[in-house]
Amino acid sequence: MAEATPSQIEPIPGEPGVYFNHATGRKFRLVEFRDTSKYDTIELESGTTDTANGQEQEFFQTVANKNLNDLNLKTARRISKGEDMLVRWLGVQIPLAVGNTLVAPVDVKKVADTAYLKFSINEFLIDEGPLSKFPSGYGIAGQTTENATGIATIGVPSTAARQNLAKWHYITSDHDLEATIKFQARAWMTTAYSAPSLATVVLVRFHVGGLVGKAATK
Repeated sequence: MAEATPSQIEPIPGEPGVYFNHATGRKFRLVEFRDTSKYDTIELESGTTDTANGQEQEFFQTVANKNLNDLNLKTARRISKGEDMLVRWLGVQIPLAVGNTLVAPVDVKKVADTAYLKFSINEFLIDEGPLSKFPSGYGIAGQTTENATGIATIGVPSTAARQNLAKWHYITSDHDLEATIKFQARAWMTTAYSAPSLATVVLVRFHVGGLVGKAATK
């Protein structure tokens, strides 16, 4: 897996849209690129089926039957052939509605503050930590007149809330994206710990963000 800091990515004079990656010793073309994300969504059923101590869910593994709201990869774990990506940030979003079902803010809080995320590229650990560590900058903000409800997000719904990775990571369709969330027991607590029980289904969307371009690596 190739890593690069911003200072290691330099434009090549006289070659518009072509950059040199000092970390890999290769140049790549980002003539048509987007600042966007690759994302996947997993489902947590109501109750404790998926949130009991030790339960783990994996992103980017299931591709079949998902629509573009839930997944924008065509192949499990990998970006499309012909694409290059500079991974710059990671983020988690919990949608406040699943179809006609509204997700209770209390369930958002339960998931955000008890789940643990790990993200790797080709089995190399990039980052890990509590879900609340990874604001995506996405979500709904505002007020509501609905009774006994509110709005809850992981971080402020603003792209300024994102935290860039210390190192950028250059990937192609040859790299595997590996991400999991896990619910763990807290045996160290003197007070009895109960795994979160969800009132409704909850979706968790994980974003791998950065610059994505149709590029021919040389």
